[in-house]
Amino acid sequence: MAALAEAEDAAESIGSNLAEAVVGPVASFAFGQLLSATGITTDSQAQMSAQLDAIISAIATLQTTIDAFRTAFDSAITQVNYDVVAQPLDDLIATNATLGGLFKDLADRDPGDTDGIANTKKLIRAEMDKSIADAPATWNNALAGAAGTTSVLVAWNRVVHTHYEFFGPDAAGAIQKHWAYLDSQQAQAVMHCVEYLNDQGDHDGALRTLADWQTNRTAQLGLLRGMRDAVDNFQWANPTDKTVSTVSTPVKSLPPNVVITTVPDGVRMFCLIISAWVQHGDSDDVSTFNGGLPPLESAVHWQTGCWNWSVMPIPELIDALNHFGGNVGGGGADYFADALKQHGFTVPDGVRLWSDVTRDAYGNPQNQDGYYGTRSIFVDGDSWWNPSTNWGDNACILFQRSLDSGEADNYWYANA
Repeated sequence: MAALAEAEDAAESIGSNLAEAVVGPVASFAFGQLLSATGITTDSQAQMSAQLDAIISAIATLQTTIDAFRTAFDSAITQVNYDVVAQPLDDLIATNATLGGLFKDLADRDPGDTDGIANTKKLIRAEMDKSIADAPATWNNALAGAAGTTSVLVAWNRVVHTHYEFFGPDAAGAIQKHWAYLDSQQAQAVMHCVEYLNDQGDHDGALRTLADWQTNRTAQLGLLRGMRDAVDNFQWANPTDKTVSTVSTPVKSLPPNVVITTVPDGVRMFCLIISAWVQHGDSDDVSTFNGGLPPLESAVHWQTGCWNWSVMPIPELIDALNHFGGNVGGGGADYFADALKQHGFTVPDGVRLWSDVTRDAYGNPQNQDGYYGTRSIFVDGDSWWNPSTNWGDNACILFQRSLDSGEADNYWYANA
């Protein structure tokens, strides 16, 4: 997990280094000016080498993850033509790999090895023809979907939505890691472009490239759907006042402990609250459990940003648990904990789930089967029972709600 976390920070690392390069002298930092500099110290060269090592390693880790996704999602990738949409990035990614290795070689050269340094710079300049100056714009066109083309970010979102029947943490993670990979590759292309422009003496062009990158990247973030993280943090430089600051940008994310799937009556969102175990006490109405449902509604709202959740009556709870892959309601022991875990829910051992009572059209409990109506507890690995037999029974609640009109756009695109 540590390696993955470092890999996902690759773009931010490049951005931070470039930001420092904009406002700092060559003597203290070499990023963006290594190719054009003539008097880099051994210390700064070693620092540059270590940072390039980290970037190359991080992107390689992300590449392995993306390759695994491509294998696992092969059918969905073919179905939505993802490879066709992403094809313009292939040459750019290959160029990044070549230049990354050459810059690493340059940073590793002994400062006294003037011939070796000159030869490596010659190789870099041969690889960096004027097309490298166009690379940041090409990246943005592919990620943003310029000129009527499909955005690579949109195409991948469709791949994920097509692949996963249940849009939960795994799906959100696939979107997050795909963005981290392309974000890092784009940042590396910007780094190479800035090197090229500085080497050409076009320092104003280098600063414009960085400013355009910030604008474009912010717009790209707006295209992301169903991300794992709710906020993007990135470091940018202000060449005017010589400061580096972290900019936090909210993105559309999947709330924790939430899974979305299609059910017969439309798209349904499920949220399992395990932070508070609810005791039924002495009332038939679930809204009075454990001091009232509103505190639980607040907990769900805090996690999801929405209020209109409901507790499922027995038939709907049975259908939902079986839809997730459980084995419930057959008259014997019920098994659903592993099924919920497989879809990203955090489930305690020996989990119990409340159902709501059957209610009439006005929302009033129908108590035809006793004081507690038909409310029941489902216990994983045991048979379910009516809680009226034990006033001390307690359990978790699996909330559900239908998505509001247009809300699915927070997680995937309408024609995904």
